Order: sequence, then C-alpha cells, then structure tokens
Amino acid sequence: MALTAQERFKAESLTVIELFQSGTYEIPAFQRDYSWTKDQCEDLWGDLKNLLDGQVKAHFIGPMVVIRHGEKNQKSYLVIDGQQRLTTLQMIIALLRDHWVQLNVGKRDTPAGPKPFEDTCKSLLVSGPPSYTNTFVPNWHVRETFFDYVQRELTDDQRKTVLKFAEVPKKDIEYAEELFKAYIFFREKVNTLTVSQTEKFEEILLNDILILRIDAVEIENAFILFETLNNRGLDLTQGDLVKNLIFQSMKEPATKNLSPAMVKILGEWDNVAEKVSYKKLDSFLRYFLILKLKKKIQKEGISKEIEKEYGTTVRIKKFIQEVSEYSDLYALIERTDAFQGQYKIQLNALFDDLNDLNQATQAVFLLAALKRFSNWETKEHFEKLSRACRAAEVLSFRWLITGKNAQDLENIWRESAIKILDESLSDEDTLHNAISYLKSQLPADEEFKTELSGRSLRSSKFVRYILRKIENSRIDNEVWVLAGPDKLDVEHVAPKTPDDTHDWRKIMSGESSYRNIIYRIGNQTLLTRSLNRSAKNKEFKDKKVQYQKNTGHLTQLTKELLEVSTWTQQAVVKRSESIAKEAVDLWNWAALGKDLKITATTPKKPKKRAVRKTVKKRAVRKTVKKRAVRKTVKKRAVRKTVKKRAVRKTVKKRAVKKSSRKE
Repeated sequence: MALTAQERFKAESLTVIELFQSGTYEIPAFQRDYSWTKDQCEDLWGDLKNLLDGQVKAHFIGPMVVIRHGEKNQKSYLVIDGQQRLTTLQMIIALLRDHWVQLNVGKRDTPAGPKPFEDTCKSLLVSGPPSYTNTFVPNWHVRETFFDYVQRELTDDQRKTVLKFAEVPKKDIEYAEELFKAYIFFREKVNTLTVSQTEKFEEILLNDILILRIDAVEIENAFILFETLNNRGLDLTQGDLVKNLIFQSMKEPATKNLSPAMVKILGEWDNVAEKVSYKKLDSFLRYFLILKLKKKIQKEGISKEIEKEYGTTVRIKKFIQEVSEYSDLYALIERTDAFQGQYKIQLNALFDDLNDLNQATQAVFLLAALKRFSNWETKEHFEKLSRACRAAEVLSFRWLITGKNAQDLENIWRESAIKILDESLSDEDTLHNAISYLKSQLPADEEFKTELSGRSLRSSKFVRYILRKIENSRIDNEVWVLAGPDKLDVEHVAPKTPDDTHDWRKIMSGESSYRNIIYRIGNQTLLTRSLNRSAKNKEFKDKKVQYQKNTGHLTQLTKELLEVSTWTQQAVVKRSESIAKEAVDLWNWAALGKDLKITATTPKKPKKRAVRKTVKKRAVRKTVKKRAVRKTVKKRAVRKTVKKRAVRKTVKKRAVKKSSRKE
C-alpha cells in the first residue's frame, strides 16, 4: 500500500528557539561546504534590521528538509536541505553569546531565578541534559574549524579567534573561506549593538524568525523533495544533485560514521569540484557528458543523464575515475594548473591566450583535443594539439568580433569535439576533419575586418591581447604568442576621462560619439605602466613628447603614433582600419601552417665592469664598516681604561683617609 503524503512528510513551523530546543542537527557528508556570499549575508542582516526597527513583525526564512537518524525517540536530524541558513543562524547565536559575555552586564531574572544574559544563547548551542552535545554539527570539512572558532566559549583555553580575514591560518581556510567571511561580517554587526539593542535583537532573532522544518522520515523521500525544491528555483546546482546521486548509489546509511569507501569516493569528488572550481562545476560536467555521450546536453539534465549512465554502485566509481581524469585537463584550460615537459612554455602561452579570449564554450573542443593528444610531451602530439588550439583561437576571436550567435558557436564546438574523438580514425584524420569543419564556419574576412575596425572594445584585457598579438606578429612575420609577465598597459590616446586642461571632446568630434570613438582599436595602444601614467590626459603633442623620451621602451604600434601630426576622429578611423587589415592576415587559417614561436623576455646579463664596480663598492663599504667597528672598540677600551684609573684613584684616596683616622 502506497504511503500517504502525511506519512512521507511531517512539517512544523518553528521559531529559532523552538528549532534548536526541539532537536539536534547534523550536515551529512554528501552536502557541499558553506557558500553564502556577502550579498546573502547582507540580505539576512537587512531582514533582521527591519525586525529590530519594527518595520515588520516576523520573517519567514524558508523551509528546511531533514530526516531522523539514530533511535526513533531521539530528535536527532540529518539536514538534507537548509544547511546554509542553519549554519548562519548558529553562527549569529554564538556571536550573541560572546557579545553578552563581553558586555559583562551580570544576570537577568528568569522563571528559574537570576541567570547570566548569555545563558539563553548557550542553551541553543549545547543540548542537555542528560547528554550534553552540540545542537548543530556542520559539514564534515569544517566541523573542527566551526567548533574552534564559533561554538567554543570565549573562556575556553582552546578557543581560536581572528580579528581579520587575512589572519586566518591557511590550514583552517581551505574549505571555510566563505564561512570566515560571513562570521567576520556578522561579528562586526553584532558587536555594534548596545545592551538594550542586544536584548531586543536576541528577542527578535529567537522568536520572530520562522522556519518550516519538514521531516521527510526516510532518505528517499528527502531526495524527492530536495530535487523538487531544486526544480522550483532554489539555489541548488546540478553539482549538488550529482553529489547526492553518488551518496544514494553507494547505498550508504545516512549517518556521520561513513565507511572508508564512502569517505574515499566523496573525497575524490570534492577534489574534482575544487580543481574545476565550484562555480564552473556544472559547465564542466556538461562538457564531460557531451564528450562521453556524444550528444547535446542541457544544463538542467546533467544529474539525470549521469544517473542514467552511471546509476549503480560499480558504475558510479567508474564515473568518479573518468570525471577526475577530465578535471585535470579542464584545470589546464581554466589556467588553475600548468603544463609540464619540454613544450610547457609554448603550451602554457597558447592556453593563456585562449583564456584571455574569455570564450567559455570553446572548452568542450579544447577538452577533446587534450584528451585525444594527451601525450603532448612528444613532438607529434604537441604539434597536433597546438594546431587544434590555434584553430580554436582563430574561430573564437573572429566569432567574438563579429558578434555572431553564441548558441551557434557552442553547437560548432560540440560537433568539432565529437569529430576529434572519433576512435575509428587516426589522429591525423580526426584533426583534419575537425579543423576543416571549424574552417567552414569561420566568419568571412571582409565582415571580420569591418567589425573590428568599427567596434567599441571596452575590455582592457581583450584589447591588450589583440595589440600584443599584432605587435609580436610583426617580428619576421611569424605567429607569435606572448609569454612571460604582463608588463604593458592599454593606453587610450584620446583619454577615457578627459580633464579641463584640454578640450579632447571638441578635437575628437565627428560622426561617432566621444564614448564610442575612444574605445575603437585605433585609439588604443600599449605602453609600459610608468609611461602610461605620465601620458595620461595630456594633449596629443605633449603625449608624443613623453613617447619620444622613451623610444627604447615603445612597441612598434606606439612608435607609429609619432608620425601622426594631429589626433582626430579621422586619425582613429584610419588607424582602426589599418589594424583590422593586419588582423585579417593574423587570425587566419593560413597562420596554422606557420611555425609557432614564443616571445619571452630574457633578463640581460650585467656587464663585467658593472659587476666589478659593484664588488668594489661592497668591498669599500665593508672596509669602512670594519674601520668603524675598530674605532668603536678602541673608544670603548679607552673609556674602560679611564674608568679603571678613576676607580684606582678613588680606592687610593679612601685608603689614605682611613690611615689618617687611625693615626
């Protein structure tokens, strides 16, 4: 007989004080870490402030889904949904307890007699009697950290405290960055409250904040509700649902005493999430499934597809293994990891440039290329991988400049990725098929040139990428990729924010508005940071004076500006068209056949004469220092001798006086 809704779920509306007096709560191992940002903390504080100011009478904080564990008569719950809110409430209660202690206002009257003001909050942090345990146990990654910094009392010798986020030890912050930020945020707010405000704040926090506790009785019911809530728009990611799927597939009892196998597999999953970053986990999983299943995958269908493909205990382990391998490759694309081996300079430079384009969906093609040509330490695989990457760069850049449909580009990347992983063909054939397909989708030269010359480009990172690539390509007409630290700034010849010293707006008048023309590629160039600061808002003729003083540090693109007599809108248009024409040849399929070279600045060796001079100076300083030391020692010796003589003289005088008295 099927269970009724009442048998599956038991719901109660509770105040905060009722919530923690009626049970203890534990965050199970499959839940993600604390992730509230400053925005969410400010929203909650704003709601509390409205209550404190009397603007509202109560505030509903939302539902939480729990199941019981342990003995049925014990009200001990596992939290399936609502851990972020529950963690935050415990944090604020602990801060109130600490604030009462620091205010040191003595006791207040209660039905049980006078009690310290902090006792109410303490009773919600620790349950009892008969057993005295914490009413809340957070995520397994941060349990010890939360206990040491938040739940321990101020009088506890083992209590840890930090005043600023920068003071948090690295070992404690690994899984708790947002937790510490939230704790410091709420501590600053609570510590500003006066005695009367604190008393009122405690009253509204404990009695006017409402939460709906839904007891799902069994874990299966909880997951049904959990996924339903997710579909209704709650802030739950596909990554969260996949983690729950892992837990269910392992058929592990929902308790804190996890088996070693479960701890291992959850640890491996967390490693995957960290490598690709939690924010990009859903995108990564979608790309992984596209390559695995060789079909289009919608973001909202990720967990269902994984359940269909890997929904058993044995296969979920295979999923973890496969997704872990791909996460290593994805970290290279996202630049959270670097290439090693004999071609590391070239590959790191290539992927840095691809990353500068900020074109997210190219990742599925790059993942496929990295997977297919995984032995990139060999010349054969390195050359194939670099050709694939350069093809991706050409298409991504042209697509971004021409402003074509993003969904169409994602479809192109998906199809080309599937082609490159075709196991029935050789490496060379799959690469040829994939690149030929990409070439067929390339925006035309004329369209690309027109759009680049006329488009406003506001991202300094993007503009710097374009200008550096053009600058470096001029060296023996090869394809160059800039390696090494970023030492150049984007200079706007007609400044972004002109001051009153020069009427730039009048001089730059024309068909386009000032805001449009200053962001054209023709109005932007590359300067060293110090030169960029000195040029700033000056007139064009004065800027040229600054440029001429530093000709040895100018790029070719900037040197060309010295030949321009006046800087007008027509000059910007002309230069934009010239750069766009050059770009057509650089971001072109023909460039794939040229040698890949790297421009890496190598530090100059100091001249021998300079070294000798430096050594001589050091030797002189050392000699002077020695002489000074000797002089000081000599002075001390003289003072010591003088002191000894004075002592002897004094002793002699006393002896004479003593002898006279005796006579």
